[in-house]
Amino acid sequence: MLTDILACEDHPFLQIGLKTSLLASIPGLQSLRLAGNGADALRLAREKRPDLVIVDLGLPDMSGLDLILRLKELWSGIRILIVTSCDNPSILRHAKKIGVAGILQKSSPPEFLAHALEVAKLKDGVFLDPAVRRLLQEQEEIEFTPREFEILREIVQGRSNQQIADKLLCALTTVRFHRANILQKANVRSGAELAAWFMRGQGQRH
Repeated sequence: MLTDILACEDHPFLQIGLKTSLLASIPGLQSLRLAGNGADALRLAREKRPDLVIVDLGLPDMSGLDLILRLKELWSGIRILIVTSCDNPSILRHAKKIGVAGILQKSSPPEFLAHALEVAKLKDGVFLDPAVRRLLQEQEEIEFTPREFEILREIVQGRSNQQIADKLLCALTTVRFHRANILQKANVRSGAELAAWFMRGQGQRH
């Protein structure tokens, strides 16, 4: 049963719409907290341990994927529902792989949220918006290894190869090797192009 929900969405207008939809979909909802950025969401999650966290992939202070990973570090069984405008198949596919209760597009009809919340009550259930499912089925899959995706996140935040190596405690040659593979898979030539490719999915959030 979902009685305590935390929603992380930075746009005030969308916060209101999400709050209204959640209150209408869950009559027994006892607590609904809203966070405008990833840092606040992490703080509230630590303090309150909600039944479900709703996450937008585009946040002002961190990647939504980073937030999900950090929430899962708090406790692995946390249920997370993504509500986003992201249409980048690679990002959506990775979000699904790291374990979420569902992925919804912000343009979806309200009844999809109700369906997703029902699925979120199940321990192993995953709800995929039909539009998200089509994207994952129709687009060519880009497979990043866990290490590649870890380095990809650092690259798009503007860190140099040496900074990444220092942070991840690995050799500089290892970072260079993975960076070359990442650029090839994404079909881009530089870190700036890679960041633009990555943010096309995360930046279209409103």
